[in-house]
Amino acid sequence: MAISKYKIIQLLFFIALLLYMWFAPSSNEKNCLHSRNVKNFSYKGVITDKYVDTNNHSYPILIVDESTEIDLTNEISGLFDYIRISDKIEKKSGSYKFIITRDNKQTSYILNYGCDESNK
Repeated sequence: MAISKYKIIQLLFFIALLLYMWFAPSSNEKNCLHSRNVKNFSYKGVITDKYVDTNNHSYPILIVDESTEIDLTNEISGLFDYIRISDKIEKKSGSYKFIITRDNKQTSYILNYGCDESNK
């Protein structure tokens, strides 16, 4: 009995799917990577725009000084909901702490991407 080309294609597809599932980064790994990337940037300026990018998986985006984009995908601290256009923000490189100044009052948010470093 010969194995049909259709059965071989099905088997190869199944093997490829298993390999992808085995080696693809988990969502926790992606969150940790994004978290570490954001930590390395510094921001200082005024929020000039805030939107959910519906053309790009509905990512929450902040625009600083009309040019710098901050992607808050998977960030869960509540920063995106709190922040308003015209708020002043500051974040130092190497830190997750955002300082938001509004009406001469400062509020701090620690970015949280739900990253479990022990389970990368």
